[in-house]
Amino acid sequence: MEISTDHLGLSEHNLFRNLSKQVSQLSPKTRNVLECKADVLFVWSFEDSCLLTLNIKTSNINQTDVKYQTLVPTDPPSFDIERLTVNETCTQVAVFGPHGISVLDIPQRWGKLGMFQGGNAAVTCKSRLLDERHFTCNPHIVVKQVRWHPGSATDTHLLVLSSENTFHLYQTAGDRPSLLNTWTVGRRPSSARVHILIGLGDTAVDFDFAPPVTGDSLALYTSKQSSLTDSIMWPILVLHGNGNIYSVLMSLSDKASRPVIHGPLRMYPPAEDNYGADACSILCLQSVPPIVVVATCSGTLYHCLLLNTPEEETEEETNRNDSWNSLNSVYILRVSRVTLFVFESVELELGLGLKDEDLYTCPILLHRDCTTVSRYFCTHDTGVHAMSLAVVSELERFAESKDEDMDLSIPALEEHSTCQYLVCTRTSSSSPLAPVQGLTVATSPPVLVCLLCTGEVVSLSLTSVALFPHALPVFDENRQEEAGVTLKKEAFDEHVLRLLQHETLQPILKLAPSADPPAQECLELVSRATNVLREEYIQRHVRVRDEIEGKVRTLRRLKAHQLQEVRSLEEEQHHLKLAAEDLAEKYEDIKDKQEELTRRVELVLRAVCMRQPGASAAEKKFGSHLQTVNSKLREYRSSLEQIRIKQSYQHAEMEKWLEQQKKQHIHLTNSQQNIIKDNLAHMSRSIRKITSCVEGALKVIQADKNSISSVATLGR
Repeated sequence: MEISTDHLGLSEHNLFRNLSKQVSQLSPKTRNVLECKADVLFVWSFEDSCLLTLNIKTSNINQTDVKYQTLVPTDPPSFDIERLTVNETCTQVAVFGPHGISVLDIPQRWGKLGMFQGGNAAVTCKSRLLDERHFTCNPHIVVKQVRWHPGSATDTHLLVLSSENTFHLYQTAGDRPSLLNTWTVGRRPSSARVHILIGLGDTAVDFDFAPPVTGDSLALYTSKQSSLTDSIMWPILVLHGNGNIYSVLMSLSDKASRPVIHGPLRMYPPAEDNYGADACSILCLQSVPPIVVVATCSGTLYHCLLLNTPEEETEEETNRNDSWNSLNSVYILRVSRVTLFVFESVELELGLGLKDEDLYTCPILLHRDCTTVSRYFCTHDTGVHAMSLAVVSELERFAESKDEDMDLSIPALEEHSTCQYLVCTRTSSSSPLAPVQGLTVATSPPVLVCLLCTGEVVSLSLTSVALFPHALPVFDENRQEEAGVTLKKEAFDEHVLRLLQHETLQPILKLAPSADPPAQECLELVSRATNVLREEYIQRHVRVRDEIEGKVRTLRRLKAHQLQEVRSLEEEQHHLKLAAEDLAEKYEDIKDKQEELTRRVELVLRAVCMRQPGASAAEKKFGSHLQTVNSKLREYRSSLEQIRIKQSYQHAEMEKWLEQQKKQHIHLTNSQQNIIKDNLAHMSRSIRKITSCVEGALKVIQADKNSISSVATLGR
């Protein structure tokens, strides 16, 4: 399978075409002048002393006309730049070399492509030099490491480590940066003794931040007499050249508080050489618990777990504290309550050592992978290594386990880490040096970008199974059975991918342009590549082929068995269909018979009810209704009789009144006559209405009597 060495096609871009001429003229030394943040690639231009930026989302190999931007600092640094680092909010970038540090403000981005200042080719940005006079007047002081403090609320606190065992904390916000605090982490040498201490390994060479600590965890790093009052702190792990590691705890909010320094941290199991006397780099992976990586110039990597120390051991060594003086203050080394447990050491292959005597030592730079905590990268004079830690997944399972299953989830630490030699820039000690000039990881998509000394860019996809097969999740069936959880069978494609995993990777050869290896060395390189391909690729593919053939045979047998089962099920389905039809016919017959029996039962029940000696419930209800009607009828008769009496009385009174009127000869007006007529008419209508109601009631009573007589006749 062919693997492209430039997944993003950056080598064809004008930015790196112009940069290749500058990089090829530099002295052969490992640098890191490349970093990617917020999908923007930052590269330092050595010739123009400016920052080149490129949006990697627009840098397609078919779009070579996409322009890059140049960030021109207002105060360009005059010293050599070897590294650059961008803060997390992508607002400032710090570039530094052995003799100076410069901080640049990154302008804002807008527009369709997210370009700085809308897309101008050259953008001026404010830059400030940190302690320029201090580094200029003291040429023996060398900047060892510069990192942005992760606990800064404004992301503008820069921590600097110098060769005089001194930390400088700067606030880079505003027009002028300010020095907030300075403290030492060892003996502060004079200009004449710097080289002696460096040779003895008694100077700090690198540092990194451990995960933040709060509450009870913070008490492990501080003491009762400590003046630190912050609720959240980021311990600083400082590495000395002799392998000693110190823990520093300092406050960002309280400038008057003194940092708390612990160390050197105990390392278990103890070693006579203190795990190397040529330590050069340290990296703290933000896992749970944290994993500390220590690199030596001889190519050895030590993986350590940062864990708490039992209180009994801490009390035994409380009285054995060392101290040193630092100008105006005294820093007391306290016994640390955290310990480093070394669980693995890995030997890097610095160049394709074709002969046993081809041994080489060089500084190693460690780079974290922002996409996962289980992987990091190493750059050096002979290429790039990728290290995958299998123990991280075991620690995550242990951290997520319940209290009752904790004993079953204890990490065994039996699976070793995997080291992949990705890029090789030197094949033997006689080959010219071709150190790596920069390495970074782009997050969308996850791509490893590496800048070589020839100006060529190697961009490898981190999702490639061929390059990073160990990035797949680990399927531990035995551990799942021990834990008593529900087993989930591994898919066959995942099984095939795991069979294709290889321990040794044939690195990509990117030698220096002046390299001219002899024919014997070329033959050995070809033989090595052939052996790797035969043992790590062809044999695994043959095994996968056998697995696939066996899987095919199994599936064919399973298919034949399933086809036989299908045929038998079809026959059984036919028999069941016929049986269902017979049952349906029987059901219809039974249903008709049941309906006929139901009708006969209803007739029998009706006849029985009719021949009962007593009245039925319906008859009783109808009798009570007739009694109610009779009582109402009597009321209506009495009311009608009263109305008739009143009517006869009124009629007699009217006749008397008429006679009296005739005798009185009283003359009524027309209006009075009309009123009387209206009243009489109204009374007549009322009488007719009452009469009709009484007649209707009589008819109802008569009808009820007729129905009762008919029911009585039927009963007889």
